[in-house]
Amino acid sequence: MTEFNIDRRHWERLAEVRVEWRKSINEGCRIYDEAWLGILAQKRIRRHTKGSSDCAEGFNCHICGRKCRSRIVSFSHAKKCRLDSV
Repeated sequence: MTEFNIDRRHWERLAEVRVEWRKSINEGCRIYDEAWLGILAQKRIRRHTKGSSDCAEGFNCHICGRKCRSRIVSFSHAKKCRLDSV
């Protein structure tokens, strides 16, 4: 109830009037959902901006120096590089 901004001391009195109770619940749910979606949007922005800076640095192949976007791609590329250089 705290997330929905309903006073715990007076919720029973509010619940006696069904129309007011439903209005309070719906309004609280809307406010809570907006806040939660805002948090998710911030996390998404942080994740994407962090990922783009990591990609700029990337993972370099220790044999030829090629930049790869992920560690697994770098590992696979290095394995192929070793076979090609032999």
